[in-house]
This record gives sequence, structure tokens and C-alpha cells, in this order.
Amino acid sequence: MLQNGTVINKTAIHRPHSLLTACTIATQIITAVSSSTYGGQTITISALSPFVRDSYNKYLKKYRDFGLSEEDCKKLADIDLKKEVKDSVQTFNYQINSMSTTNGQQPFLSLFMYIDEKPEYKKETAMLIEEFLKQRIQGMPNEQGVFITQAFPKLLYVLDEDNIYEDSEYYYLTKLACESTAKRMNPDYISAKVMKELKGDVYPCINKTCA
Repeated sequence: MLQNGTVINKTAIHRPHSLLTACTIATQIITAVSSSTYGGQTITISALSPFVRDSYNKYLKKYRDFGLSEEDCKKLADIDLKKEVKDSVQTFNYQINSMSTTNGQQPFLSLFMYIDEKPEYKKETAMLIEEFLKQRIQGMPNEQGVFITQAFPKLLYVLDEDNIYEDSEYYYLTKLACESTAKRMNPDYISAKVMKELKGDVYPCINKTCA
């Protein structure tokens, strides 16, 4: 739906060109689907990863058009991208927890976090996972302004060869996940190795009960 566009309430939604827009549209799709079904949904974080790159390329072009050096362009684009990732994840979380479906409740959503799902976007996927974990650790303010553990999205973190050893590239994400578990009792963990042995592949749960 994000890559090819979709229609919501007779309105055509075209492919977004930035992460922030993609996150906003994703929450609208999730809410629309939740209003037409019962039970939970699971989406994969890698569906948003291509739009991280789109945003980066947009910022990079902006600074190149200013005539800055390539090194400066990349540094400034990185700064802008980090801010957009933070704002986008915050938007996603607030949308999911503030919207109500026709069932009278917020969408029951699980978010599948598998770094290797789209190998060409591993860096972008890792950025999103990191920010979702950081914001989960921080919590979300309730009506009294007290930061509490949000119910949704439920986080499903996949353990694999590139994030389970201290010298592995994405071990820092697993440390963040453990910190989040200690403070927020979330995420849940999925072993890529065991799932491959039992199921032949690694994929999101298809309903809430298996999350």
C-alpha cells in the first residue's frame, strides 16, 4: 500500500516521498483496517525503511543545490534525517495511541523488527528500530503528564547472528531492547535461527494471539 498507493474513504493515496508522510499514512491505513476487522494486526518496520532513504536523499539534494561540499552535505543531511526519524516515530506512536477505530478502541498493533528482512535497507531499518526502542524506554505521557508504558504498538524484536554477539554490528540494538524489556516489559523476542528451523523463514506473526 505504501509503495504502490491505496485508496482510503474514496480518496487516492499516492506513494509518499518522505518518512514522516509514510508514517502518517501507515497509521491511517492501520486505523482503517482495524475499523473493518476484529483482533490485531502485525506490520513490519521494514515497510517504512525505503522512505528513510528517500528523506535522506531529499536532504542531500537540498544541500548539494546550495553548492556545499559533499562532506558537508552528508553531515547536514544526517542531522536532518535523525530529526525526521525521531519526529516520524513519535508521530506514529501518538497516532496509534490517540486514534479510535469504529470498535471504540485504539488499533491493536504489533510491530515486527527484523533487521535482515530487507538486506538493502539494513541501515535504515536499524535506525527505525533504534528510535522505536528509545521512545518505548522513555514512555508516553498520560493525561497527567506522567510517562507510562504505552500499550501499542507491541514490539516484536528478532534475534539473529548480527545482533546477538557483543562484537556483532547491531548488538547495540539488542542492548536497547533489553533495557526496554527491563523498564517496559516490551519487546517480545523471536529467534531467527529457531524460526528458520521450524518454519523455513522469518516472518511476522499473522494474528495477535501469536504475538
